[in-house]
Amino acid sequence: MLVRDVTAERLHRRIKKRELFKQFLLNPKQVGTVFPSSPWLVKAMTRAIASGLNPLQIAASPLVLELGAGTGVITQNLLAMGLPPQNLYVVEINPILADELKRLYPTINVIVGDARNLAQILPTELRGSFDFTISSLPLKNFDAEFRSQFIESVFAIMNNNGKVFQYSYFFSNPLKLNDKTVESRAVKQVWLNFPPATVWQYFRAR
Repeated sequence: MLVRDVTAERLHRRIKKRELFKQFLLNPKQVGTVFPSSPWLVKAMTRAIASGLNPLQIAASPLVLELGAGTGVITQNLLAMGLPPQNLYVVEINPILADELKRLYPTINVIVGDARNLAQILPTELRGSFDFTISSLPLKNFDAEFRSQFIESVFAIMNNNGKVFQYSYFFSNPLKLNDKTVESRAVKQVWLNFPPATVWQYFRAR
């Protein structure tokens, strides 16, 4: 049984890689990469969330938003760490990838839409409620106006203590903003990822 499970998982990963490559060829700017996030990068992103949880949040289960989930490698890890599927909202702009996420994880909340319009596409009652946002969007592919609209959209749906985690290849900050209301810090450098990546955290300035 274990051999069958391992074989099925390997086949599943190959299918994911093929679909990601296909979507990259159709829209390279939007997809950003032909490589799914490595296990080391995925763990760094999910551990960043786990380390930010306090006992009250753990008891209540945090509300998490994932942006640009792609083939769902980070989605899978968020669920594996014990996040209730009903507490995970995924926004994916690519309808093909979104349909695949719905098929793989039918109990999570998958929404097709643009991350710059979160207040419009997420349920109204959830505005201001999210504890964490985890983003895999290729922000360096977009201009400063896009990035500014992105972070404004994200903070509009988060609570006052909400934290945003975003990875970027190599080491420069993908959200260099002239906005004194947003602070950032590098959380983790992942040398074993290809290409090497950095996990960044963003939060409201105090």
